[in-house]
Amino acid sequence: MNKRKTSFPKLSSITNRSFSLFKNLRYDGVKKVNHLNRNLSSDELIGIGLFISSIILLIILTYFGLNQSLWEDEIYTLDIVSKSFTDMVFTTAGNVHPPLYYIILMLAFKFSSWFSINNIVFAKLVSVIPLVLLLCFSFFRLRRDLGWLVTGIFGFCIITMPKLMIYGTQIRMYSWVMFFVTLSFYYSYKITKESNNRNWIIFNSFSLLAVYTHELQENSLKLLK
Repeated sequence: MNKRKTSFPKLSSITNRSFSLFKNLRYDGVKKVNHLNRNLSSDELIGIGLFISSIILLIILTYFGLNQSLWEDEIYTLDIVSKSFTDMVFTTAGNVHPPLYYIILMLAFKFSSWFSINNIVFAKLVSVIPLVLLLCFSFFRLRRDLGWLVTGIFGFCIITMPKLMIYGTQIRMYSWVMFFVTLSFYYSYKITKESNNRNWIIFNSFSLLAVYTHELQENSLKLLK
């Protein structure tokens, strides 16, 4: 019985084909990158660089902020959120600050058992959330409406604000009220461009959230009148 010989392609043929495929893929990749670079203006590249820098700085801010010791107002916050909801409402009714931030923190503590971190670190991370949301707002909204340069400048200016590394991670309402007031300002700008019901509802919603987060925000909102 004759055995049929199986023919295999030569190694040199396989190597040449692989090299040709790799060369084509590399050429296509370089072509796409060059095409992307040609489409990006210098302003857009600056904006992208500033936005990436903002993300890196926020990570650094968070790292150092989590290692700061507590001061008396933060201890007061932890004491308030340890109460029942009813007691918290009655306590804040006699306090200078509105209750919204304490409600946010109390709700966040409901999920703290999902994470293997202590309550102090978790509460500090809750204060970082608005800063992350501001960068998300910058990327998804400002980039679409005003372009990359404004996006990058906005994000960089927010994260490099004086003493943000101190106040941005404190167990207080400062970062949350900054988030609400900033979006109130933005939608007041949108109203000047297009005064429709949607923009007015969003503007009033964020203004109301700011009112119930910090008592001094009214000074900022007066500028919108």
